[in-house]
Amino acid sequence: MTPGDALRFFDPELALHERGVDLVRVLLDMEYECAPVVVAPDAEDVLFARLNYHRLVPQLRAAVESGRIVAETDRLQRNLESASMRQVVHGLQLESMLVDVGARFNDAGVEFRVLKGTATGHLDHVQPGLRQSADVDLLVRGDSGFRQASQILADSGFVGADLDIRLMDKGETWRLNDHYSIDLHRRLHTVGRPIPEDYWDKWESFTIGGHEFRAFDRGGRMAHAASHLAISYPNHRIMSSLLDLLLIARAADNLERRTATELLQATNVADVVRRITERAAVLCGADRVVVGVRGRHPLDFALRRAYDRPDLDKFDLKLAKTLGMPPRDRLRVLRNWASPSDEFLARGGYSSRWDRLWRVTRRRWGGESATHNEAGNSSEEQ
Repeated sequence: MTPGDALRFFDPELALHERGVDLVRVLLDMEYECAPVVVAPDAEDVLFARLNYHRLVPQLRAAVESGRIVAETDRLQRNLESASMRQVVHGLQLESMLVDVGARFNDAGVEFRVLKGTATGHLDHVQPGLRQSADVDLLVRGDSGFRQASQILADSGFVGADLDIRLMDKGETWRLNDHYSIDLHRRLHTVGRPIPEDYWDKWESFTIGGHEFRAFDRGGRMAHAASHLAISYPNHRIMSSLLDLLLIARAADNLERRTATELLQATNVADVVRRITERAAVLCGADRVVVGVRGRHPLDFALRRAYDRPDLDKFDLKLAKTLGMPPRDRLRVLRNWASPSDEFLARGGYSSRWDRLWRVTRRRWGGESATHNEAGNSSEEQ
């Protein structure tokens, strides 16, 4: 596999750029040296849209300002300035929301860990603002703690998503309004088992506005960044997770790498994570991002087959993920598949249940490709 092949796996559109690999490596590694990457006027809008999707706007702006990426017009610069302003405001609002919710959880004795962008932004990036985040993700300990956390959010003005389009594979989504939300996690990802109880004793803290929050230790953050890169379809190829993984891997020692692999094994996804991070290593030219181990369980083979598919049809991936879920969640997911709500259908672009059945059947056995709307609809994961 060449770096170009790996880039096509993560983003076929960026791979069309004649220097796509250099472009991505410049954004992911400030120490990477190459001649400036020139972006032609007719490619600026596509480039900005794709990198905004990958949550790499801060890195793109820094690269443009340093001259490592050069645009032939000023349109890209204007887009970056506007997006950066929105990102700063959004990030501050998310942190304010976390401070408020975290205080309520602490008062009620709900134990939780801050996941993903908020945690890595404070613990692994040079500045928190260099990690673009869309929401706040919290892992809550225990079923009773999860129910209590959900009730606190409901009492605080958050609104839970419709029952049939919640993130039932790993938790629930609660929205404060159209722009800000919290994902409560029961576990890290769809097919994973809950983290071992003793892992709650391994943590690292950071502070926001005088309030202390706990995240995973470095080995745990490495495992989660790698697993999110490999598991959370349709965003399993999002490069902000790859950026996190690179930064964490650069600082991790051998013990922390072993901790990451042990957590991936304990949560059931070490094999597929190994496969995906090997592709990431080819793209980035950095073997240190490879984590996980090869496995021979039925779920490993099912996930391999699903992730080796080049198209956006998620049928095989859904089956593999459902196989790997705990039995309780598996039943809820199967119920959603068999009897979807009207809102579920509308979000997927279907006019009726029969329309959904017909189109899914055609995609799976008739060769029809998935639409962009369906590929980006997280409710279809369920």
